[in-house]
Amino acid sequence: MISLVLVLVVVISGVNSVVVLVAVSDYDVPGHITVTVDPATLFSELQESPAPLPEFYSIDDYESEVDYELDIVDADNTDSLRETFHTLASLFRKNSYLIVGEKAETPDVLGAANISYALAWGGCQENPESRTDTLLTSEEHDKGNLIVVGGPAVNEIAVELGRLLRITYEYNINESFKINAESKSIYLDLEKYPQEDICLVYLREFRGRNILMVWGYGWQGTLAGSIFVANPDTWKDYEDCRMVLLRWKDLNEDGLIQESEIAVEESL
Repeated sequence: MISLVLVLVVVISGVNSVVVLVAVSDYDVPGHITVTVDPATLFSELQESPAPLPEFYSIDDYESEVDYELDIVDADNTDSLRETFHTLASLFRKNSYLIVGEKAETPDVLGAANISYALAWGGCQENPESRTDTLLTSEEHDKGNLIVVGGPAVNEIAVELGRLLRITYEYNINESFKINAESKSIYLDLEKYPQEDICLVYLREFRGRNILMVWGYGWQGTLAGSIFVANPDTWKDYEDCRMVLLRWKDLNEDGLIQESEIAVEESL
């Protein structure tokens, strides 16, 4: 007998919104399977966890990747635009939305402000509108250029776009956290957190609009990513790149996120 077991657990606790999906299929299973869960134990353990549980997706959950041509009719003094950091300000020059999670911590908002300032410095025609993941309208979601600050634990738009853009993470409770994007990855030993954190900065053109995602394991990584994006000098240093994976280390042990403490480990 071929049986399919699908367990979906959704947990919302504090600033964390967690989804765990486990699927087992195509196995000959005699008799039946009994699963016993103690809700009190389950929830008490999850509430002590500082980060989201991993999300597992099968390849069938993803829509096939399609390369869409960027609409450059209104481009400023250029015949074409590519989604690289060199063209960041032009890509978000109008109809753009900065999105933080409704449940995000305050540093995510500070990070969004950093990015907004940098875009203005770069010559954006319009200031990006500010939204939370719950306030973004359907039309803005479907047609706007989106700047997503904060990761899947606190930002539902990060969850959705992570699926579509095939960004995944691997979380071993109290042990490690790893971000995977395209052919690159970055690893964090959780014994070093919060004195060390990691972050993804990812720029893509997707279905006729531009997407920028900035998120780390914790708020420290996210804020470090926004500081990286907010410095136009980095647009030049990585002008041909559309993604970086960076690491922040609190070298002077003051608990603050400083640009000199941020290092890029992978770029694409």
